[in-house]
Amino acid sequence: SELLIWCSPEGRALALKILGSDPYVPHDYQLEGIVQTLDRKNLVVITPTGSGKSGYFCMPMRILLAISRDPSIVAPYQYNIPDRPKAIFIFPTNALEEQMAACLTKYGVRAMAINGNTLHVARQAGHDLWALVRSDDFPAICLSPEQLTSKDFERLLNDKIYVARVCIWGTDEIHLLHSWGHTFRKSFQEIGNVCCRLGTYPPLIGLSATLPKGERMKSVLSFLNLSTKLKNYYLIHRSNLRHDIQFMFRELRHGLQSYSFPQLYWILKSGRKTIIFCRTISLSFRIFVYLWNDLPSTHNHRTFLRMYNSLNPVSYNSETLALFREVSGCGIILSTFCLIVGIDIPDVEDVVRVSDDIADVEDSNEDDVQMAGRAGRDPSQVSHPRFIHYFSKSAVARARKAVADSGNGKKNVDPSMSLGTAQLLLASCIPKALDAYFDNPSSDTPCTCPFHIAHPTPARPSICRCS
Repeated sequence: SELLIWCSPEGRALALKILGSDPYVPHDYQLEGIVQTLDRKNLVVITPTGSGKSGYFCMPMRILLAISRDPSIVAPYQYNIPDRPKAIFIFPTNALEEQMAACLTKYGVRAMAINGNTLHVARQAGHDLWALVRSDDFPAICLSPEQLTSKDFERLLNDKIYVARVCIWGTDEIHLLHSWGHTFRKSFQEIGNVCCRLGTYPPLIGLSATLPKGERMKSVLSFLNLSTKLKNYYLIHRSNLRHDIQFMFRELRHGLQSYSFPQLYWILKSGRKTIIFCRTISLSFRIFVYLWNDLPSTHNHRTFLRMYNSLNPVSYNSETLALFREVSGCGIILSTFCLIVGIDIPDVEDVVRVSDDIADVEDSNEDDVQMAGRAGRDPSQVSHPRFIHYFSKSAVARARKAVADSGNGKKNVDPSMSLGTAQLLLASCIPKALDAYFDNPSSDTPCTCPFHIAHPTPARPSICRCS
């Protein structure tokens, strides 16, 4: 029989037929990547937050599992896959990892999340998660970066029977390989070792909404053993800007070391569901105290205003997210950057970022787009999502110096203020500066799937609404 080429018209049609409309017909740009993965090509995807990147993990596995159950569905073509295929997916945070495991399971690919928390709970219940992922019950495994250096994961990669069944593997938020991998989450860089252990097969899927051009992209691709020169990956790059979100930058008129933040008082009066991001737990706590003291007595203090960070018990953080999903539950979350990726709550209206004085703006452009992407996930519930970034006077001064030094041919010696970040802080048009930084295409090919025909992607406004 003739080998099935998935990127051919016949292959695309077959992929659509197998996937059907549950939970939805794939977007055109999803199908473009799905068929490349099935043709065993490495895939790098840069698309906006909320655009369905999880489908690049879930949908190829659904097709592989369907073929495993009934090989005749590819007739009259031939397409060889291992019996009972497996997938390995790596996520930068436990919250995102567990959310994606639930998402994969919901849409037909039963997945096991393995991290310190889930292992602890399983041990208490007398279960061995590493044994379970070897079984036929769990086609996919979702891992936190710390597990990549564990003895159990090493034993899994040494299991020739298991590895022979791995058909795809992937990692989400690959831009963090550069920023987090170089700083506090060095275990994230162990993904490079996984590349070496798995070799050129199975194909890799790397996802991000905020992978910038230039040296950072080269650095990330190098970690993944990918190279533009070698042409050993397929790139899908759509603009990462969501034009439904209004961007606003504000300079703080007060210091950040006190417990008084009058510029943030409006959040209590707005009545809008809000996430406030701070780099440190210390700053987050001080803002929390200020808002707590001024919160009207008509609100339940213990449920309406919550903190989310790594010092909280896992049960408390889980309760916070559960309350935040309720219509009349939590209205404001103060979070560290652990919620910067992956949180998918449909009715968040405002995202506020309060930057500290020194180290908070090094990766500002990437973080701003990721944070902004938490707002307005469901347009039917949020008509005017906003992102407001407050930064210190010293950040503005450092930005002006970085831009001036660049214009004079001097090297920027401030490690916490890149030229791209400086240009964004001083930009007259924020979306235009972000487009330049991320090398966004001027326009994307319109998607013709049923969802986007009914809900067209918001167009770039003729008059910019940023301020």
